[in-house]
Amino acid sequence: MSQPIEHRLTPDEQLCFIHIPKTAGTTLTSLLNSKFHQSKICPAEVWSELVDIPKEELTQYQLFRGHFFYEMGDLLPQKPVYITMLRHPIERVISGYEFMRRNVPTRTEALLNHHKAKTMSLMEYVSDLDNPSMANSQTRHLSLSRYKDDPEAWLAVAKQHLSEFACFGLVERFQDSMALLSYTFGWNPLAEYSNLMIGARRLKQDQLEPEVLETIATRNSLDLALYQYAQELFATRHAQMVQILQERYGSIAGNCLETMALPDLLEQHYRDRYAEQPPSLTAHLDFNFNQALSGSGWHLREGNESVFRWTGPGTTSTLDLPLAIQDLTLEFCVVNAIAPDILQSLTLKVNDRPIPLGVLYHHGITLFQATIPRTALISNAPFTRLTFQVNRTTSPQDLNPHDPDRRPVGLAFSAVQTFPTPEIGKPETGKPETSKLAAALFASQPWEETASFIQRHLQPHHQILAPTVFRARFPQPIPAYTSPLPSLRNYNPSLQKFQWAILHKGMMAENGALLGKLAWMGLVPLYANEVFVVFGKSQKARANTARIAYTSPHVKSLYIGSLKYFWQNPDRPWNQLQTRFKRIAKQNIKPRTSKSTSP
Repeated sequence: MSQPIEHRLTPDEQLCFIHIPKTAGTTLTSLLNSKFHQSKICPAEVWSELVDIPKEELTQYQLFRGHFFYEMGDLLPQKPVYITMLRHPIERVISGYEFMRRNVPTRTEALLNHHKAKTMSLMEYVSDLDNPSMANSQTRHLSLSRYKDDPEAWLAVAKQHLSEFACFGLVERFQDSMALLSYTFGWNPLAEYSNLMIGARRLKQDQLEPEVLETIATRNSLDLALYQYAQELFATRHAQMVQILQERYGSIAGNCLETMALPDLLEQHYRDRYAEQPPSLTAHLDFNFNQALSGSGWHLREGNESVFRWTGPGTTSTLDLPLAIQDLTLEFCVVNAIAPDILQSLTLKVNDRPIPLGVLYHHGITLFQATIPRTALISNAPFTRLTFQVNRTTSPQDLNPHDPDRRPVGLAFSAVQTFPTPEIGKPETGKPETSKLAAALFASQPWEETASFIQRHLQPHHQILAPTVFRARFPQPIPAYTSPLPSLRNYNPSLQKFQWAILHKGMMAENGALLGKLAWMGLVPLYANEVFVVFGKSQKARANTARIAYTSPHVKSLYIGSLKYFWQNPDRPWNQLQTRFKRIAKQNIKPRTSKSTSP
């Protein structure tokens, strides 16, 4: 039995995915995009865009994916590594007709076909000789245009090219196709995927008249022959893959060969391939979603200047990172959540070990922080796996029926970074290390002005009550995050001896708990801007700083905003008490009384 194709992509090779329309190519494209840095992906997605790019510019890209023909390789300095997906020709034609009827094309060259699909029956649309997309489209994509006058040559050439492809898949065996793809290139196995560009099917083969099916088959006779060949070749490659994985990773128990499930076999294969050329281990990791991603459970890239990825379609998302084995601090930024409860449910595991999460900052975006002990980084794998878990995912369309986005999503991540734990803040030097995520906040003028004001008046013995992200700017310890994660509290009001308090006017829940205590603690407003109000009680600070009136616009807005939030918050204490007594009255049960002082 011959060895199935295992291809180790080198930096000078170019991968070309020939996306034949209506063959699940949009879904596969999103998976391929994650394997390459964004700058290495050719932006062209159709032939007319590709031919307009200078040849010298094409050399800089590693991934090409679009509605191209096999001959696109003639534009490149060397023959690319080809992959593609095929679909049963009759199903592909029906799907293409329905898609063209439902959707207005963004490219002008497809508007005529859209008009025809809207006004023609399927029989008329397929019979239209001026519509090449309905006739042997898969064979033509895989053959060369110079054979266009010899259809039989198309089929022979398409079969030959397909046999030479590093990998190809079948829509009807999509999960098996993804397994073969991950095996071929040594990528992490795909646990879940989201079907993109899938519309509600109205027409099915068994509902069509025999004449319509016969017409489709006649116009796609070459594709039917190609598809039969592809089925046989795919079955052979898949069987060879399974046998080799079982022989390589199966274990002997007695006289029997114990076989693992295919996902487990592929996972071990991925780890071995990763270990062949592992990146250098580092404590200072700065990962953003422009980069190639080793992991699963993420949607395609979004955004321009600030790139992010939504978690989904499942509730588990992973990142495999080359982290050095030492005590590390992990920080990551969540720029959006599809629902508040999903953000509050977030948990983290490092190599399957639960790691507590803290919140550095929560207003619009959320900065999370965790301390990873070196013992959690010791693993048999050649990487460290971060596993992010949420309670559920849902689609934007579920929240808004007018939103066309049906993808199940959870949280939107934009950046992940690590650095050695001992380097977080060095009181002996007075110059603590500032994480890049926190530094992005302090690049804003109100943040910088607030930090500068405190630094001018701060004494070594002073204590600060502030969002914990400020610990990146001050040598004094900022109280650590101690509240349960669902509350997303950034302040610890349990300590009493503070000379300074920094209140963020957007953090209404935290402010409502603190404002009543500030006067009792002897703190008065000394500085304010559109984002923060700074309270202080140092006599020296008061002597050098004019007290700000509570009626001044910035301070007044803090109190009014927090009071409004506290009043509208359904979790306010008197609302809870009112709800409880309503429930008791409804049940016609008298509340029990007790002389005990215990709650």
